[in-house]
Amino acid sequence: MKKIPISRIAAEAGVSLATVSRVLNRRPGVSPELEKAVQTAIRKHGGEPAEQCRSASGGRRLRHGAIALLLLAEDCFLTYSSVAQKSFHGVICAARENHLSCIHGIVRSGGELPPAVRQHKVDGLILAGQTPDRALVEALADFPACWITSHSENGDSALAGNDRIARLALDYLVRRGHRRLAYVNALPEITAIRTRGEYFQFFAEKAGIRTEFCVARRAAIDLSASGPDLAALERSLEELIAPCLNAPDRPTGFFVPMDFQVALLYRILPRLGFLPGRDLEIIGCDGELAALAGLSPRPATIEIPGDAIGRQAVEQLLQRLTGQEHTPHRIDIVIEPRLIEGDAPAGAFRS
Repeated sequence: MKKIPISRIAAEAGVSLATVSRVLNRRPGVSPELEKAVQTAIRKHGGEPAEQCRSASGGRRLRHGAIALLLLAEDCFLTYSSVAQKSFHGVICAARENHLSCIHGIVRSGGELPPAVRQHKVDGLILAGQTPDRALVEALADFPACWITSHSENGDSALAGNDRIARLALDYLVRRGHRRLAYVNALPEITAIRTRGEYFQFFAEKAGIRTEFCVARRAAIDLSASGPDLAALERSLEELIAPCLNAPDRPTGFFVPMDFQVALLYRILPRLGFLPGRDLEIIGCDGELAALAGLSPRPATIEIPGDAIGRQAVEQLLQRLTGQEHTPHRIDIVIEPRLIEGDAPAGAFRS
């Protein structure tokens, strides 16, 4: 049977080499539509993919056989988030499967780089965190890199796609019968969270759905602290949501872009005279099931596939390092988020 280069399959399907690799190796993180496109391209050529059983490194040895996973600045939510931890786990597992060493580090400035990175003894970087300062950007500029959090710097990325998250949240609330919506966020400095709100506003306006935006001007807590100040965050959320709930034509459907904040709102709402599931409904994001498990009714959430993001980031980085990905442009790979339904009764808010 003839061998088909995976570059030809990728071009035919209109996807990246990393996406073809995920489909061929039966790894998660590819939408059904993209998987179908890859399989259709394979059948069209009537052969066997030449690299089906090879790792993302394509069998080629790297100079150092090592990558570095760097957290840029200390972010208390990045540190404690289960999505972040799953992403880091995916990076570590993918590195091991490709016989690579993986160095970890928390970096706030160029002077804090791990020695192996400073001495250029790693082949590439996986990056996470808020946009770093310019000195740190310059210190990392020589390395091929792939980001696993939203950013505005150079380098490829593997992300869940904030546009898809916002679309899922809006569609869910509309399907549940809500016609007056609200978006609530007390942490505007977090890039991904802010972007989810911008897309939610865009899709709501496009659909002609009235939406209130209860967003803090600045975070009520120090994100660089060793742990979040939950009391301060709870006060900020209450100040944001109280005017919205007291309006004559108040919203009934709420999108809160972090499950961490959803759990706090469940404490706040009864104090204001409102009950989730009776007076309003909330959909969160991140798939932090441990934070939501004790809530009643348990709200819907949008799961971000952290492990798949971490694995995809390593595969994309290896495509760059081994010359299988030649485009000089930044590549943003989207790992499909997934809606997890809550257990509130349906139909209570139809009008």
